[in-house]
Amino acid sequence: MTDHRHSEIHIECKGTLTLDDFKSFSFYKRKKFLFTYTLCSFALVFLLYTFLHKIISPEFYSTSIALIISLFGTVIIYIIGITTLSSAAKKEYYSDKVLQNEKKFAIGNKGIKITSEKTSTESFLAWNDFASAHEYKDLFMLNLSLNKAVVIHKRFFYSNEDINTFKTLIKENIPQNNFII
Repeated sequence: MTDHRHSEIHIECKGTLTLDDFKSFSFYKRKKFLFTYTLCSFALVFLLYTFLHKIISPEFYSTSIALIISLFGTVIIYIIGITTLSSAAKKEYYSDKVLQNEKKFAIGNKGIKITSEKTSTESFLAWNDFASAHEYKDLFMLNLSLNKAVVIHKRFFYSNEDINTFKTLIKENIPQNNFII
């Protein structure tokens, strides 16, 4: 891996986050919560079914039936969770007009400059402003805090070489334990 800290790097990319992109980002951001929520739901449904069944008719209790009912209940709860998450993301996306604007990213050794021509806004974020970075199948999520992130979809980049250079800059500027590929 080439150390780019001493040579000036400049990558430009631009694009607009779509509703589907934002839903993906929301899912990635909350997937740990959704997993924990689903696992707890399974345990709760299993314990509740077991408890009620043993009180009402203990002689007909079956662990395998309890597991099947718990799995079925958990699937329903998971679908409700995904639907709620999707609905919340849609509501947030359409309520945030700035989010829907095209952004231009100028990425370099010192950080990322983000420009939105429609709103005439410009901001610069130094690499040390980012708490962590995550790479997913379709996007990069650079977290500023627990609830705030810069999202750059991979299609915004002009080439795979730009994506690889960007990944290298992240690895060099964000601590390794905070960059998750």
